[in-house]
Amino acid sequence: MVIAAIIFIINGLALLVRPAECMDALGIAISPELEWLCRMTSLVLISLGIHQATTSRHAGDPTFRRAAIFSLLTEFGFALFAYSGPGEATSLRWLIVGISTLLGLLYTITLPIKSIGIQEES
Repeated sequence: MVIAAIIFIINGLALLVRPAECMDALGIAISPELEWLCRMTSLVLISLGIHQATTSRHAGDPTFRRAAIFSLLTEFGFALFAYSGPGEATSLRWLIVGISTLLGLLYTITLPIKSIGIQEES
C-alpha cells in the first residue's frame, strides 16, 4: 500500500502544481475548466495517498483488509478510466494503465495471502 500511496501523492502534487502539463502529457485538450477539475482531483489523490500510508502502517488487520479491497478497486478503476479516457493515447497514459493494473494485481494476489496468514495466527 505504501507504493500506491507514494504514487497517489506524487500524482496529486503534479496535478495541483502543473495541471496543464499533466493534461497535455495525457493527450487531453487543455481548458481552464479542466485545469480546475485537475486541481480538485489532486486534493482527492493526495488525501487518498495519505490515508493509504496511514492505514498500511497503523491500522489493525480488519481495517487493513478493507482498505486493501478499496485500493484494489481504485487501482483497476484508474487503469480502466485511463485506458478509455478522451484524447489521444500517449506514453504517460499507457504507463498509468500499466502501473495501475500491476498494483491492482498485486493487491489481488497479496490480499488473500495476508488474510490466510491472519487466520493461521488466530
